[in-house]
Amino acid sequence: MPNVIVIRNEYPDQGSLGRVLNYVQREPIGGGYAIDPNYAFEQMMLVKNAFYKTDGVQLKHFIVSFTNSEMGTLEFTDLMNLGFKIGKCLQDYQMVYNIHLDSNHTHLHFVMNTVSFLDGHKYGDGLAGFKRICTHLKEVFPKSRVGLFQTDSYNLFNPYTKDKKGVFQDLN
Repeated sequence: MPNVIVIRNEYPDQGSLGRVLNYVQREPIGGGYAIDPNYAFEQMMLVKNAFYKTDGVQLKHFIVSFTNSEMGTLEFTDLMNLGFKIGKCLQDYQMVYNIHLDSNHTHLHFVMNTVSFLDGHKYGDGLAGFKRICTHLKEVFPKSRVGLFQTDSYNLFNPYTKDKKGVFQDLN
């Protein structure tokens, strides 16, 4: 089952944005929606400054994780296309995504700017936007159940293992 894991954190300053982007983009395979990933920090800050929205929560960080059987049906180009289509689910916001291969399960990390590049409104959809992502994943993986979870950044885990059981909230 593909899982969408929302990382619950305030990410209150520009330093947070830079640190999360550096972490997510440490893997060389990635892309962006409405942004050049090579200049993600600069372009996200440009949008925030243009609309005078430099305070408050700076980003949304989430992961889409796959089982080995699901990965057996996907190529890297499929993952890149999926990353872009997930960006379209939250279409008013710049988004960077990277494939991470550093665990037992391949996963995509996403960093979304919380300020719309279209009109400067701050992200206010809460979990509704992530439920749209789940709906899209159900179309891509019609035989799979899609999970939606939320966890604190310091409890980041792999939901397929028994490690740290109980540190995430199932939002299904």
